[in-house]
This record gives sequence, structure tokens and C-alpha cells, in this order.
Amino acid sequence: MLATATPPNPCKPPTSHTGAGNLGIGIDGSVTVPNKCDVLSNGILRVDPGHFPVSRFGAPNATSTPVDFSISLSDYAASAKPTLSFHDKAAQPNAYKTLLSSSAPAARAVAQGFNLVTTEASTGEWIAYGDPVSARQYPMKRVGDMATIPLPAQDIRTGAAELTFTIP
Repeated sequence: MLATATPPNPCKPPTSHTGAGNLGIGIDGSVTVPNKCDVLSNGILRVDPGHFPVSRFGAPNATSTPVDFSISLSDYAASAKPTLSFHDKAAQPNAYKTLLSSSAPAARAVAQGFNLVTTEASTGEWIAYGDPVSARQYPMKRVGDMATIPLPAQDIRTGAAELTFTIP
């Protein structure tokens, strides 16, 4: 006996569904996809830039050796394009938005003339800090089933400035 195949129906055009459309096929109602993700650092990510003698910082803008760290997300929607923004939580944030203010535990002295600078590794650009609503957004990169952003950090000597006014 010869096997026969049913020819495709030439009158019915193929249907394709992309993205969220796939979720609604064959069910009544709608499907809610929650916006969620897991931050892989468990909430607090400590970065120790190390200990360096002051003599290592011979002039303003001298920096320490970068310390590599990254922030990663997992379990997020495949179509998501996660971004990060950064906020300086110091009582008096640095006037220079790319320098993170120094801080110390209660009753301990704060380093003067030094700050922390964090770099967006893929561009070499210093991360800018701002208020949570309007701070610059930095895109994360997909690596397998995670999104990550590498961020080397280092101390930088900011120095002091002296101004002289002459009033005729």
C-alpha cells in the first residue's frame, strides 16, 4: 500500500507569532509576564580598591590600579534590555558627577583629596552619578542567559585648587 501525504492547503497562508504573541496561542484570556530579575550580588557588592601609599599619587588625576568587578542579572525576560543608573548616596554628593564621594564609618576621618572613579569597561567612559530619576542609563550586555556590566573602579587623586583674585 502506498502512503499518501496530505498536500498543504494553498488557500490558508502560514501564520507566525513573535514575542509575546506566542504566549496567547491556544488559551483563553491573557498571559501576564512579570517584570522580574535576580541580581547576582545578593544586594551588597563590596569593592575594595586596595591600599596605596600617598606617594603613588604624585599629581592630581593620578589613579590606583583598577579593581575589576561587575553587576549581573539573571532570570529576566528574553526581550528585556536592562540598564543601570548610579546614585551617589553621600550626604553631600560630589559636584563632579563622575567622582564618587569618599565616606567613612562614624567618628573616622574621611580621606581628603581622593575619590573613587568607576569606568564602563566597554567604552572606557567614567560612570556618571545622578539622582535616581534622571541619572544616565548604562546598558547591560547579554552573556548567555545573564546580563552583565563590567565596572573597573580605582582611587583618583583630585587635589586641591587655589584661586587668586585681583581687584583693581
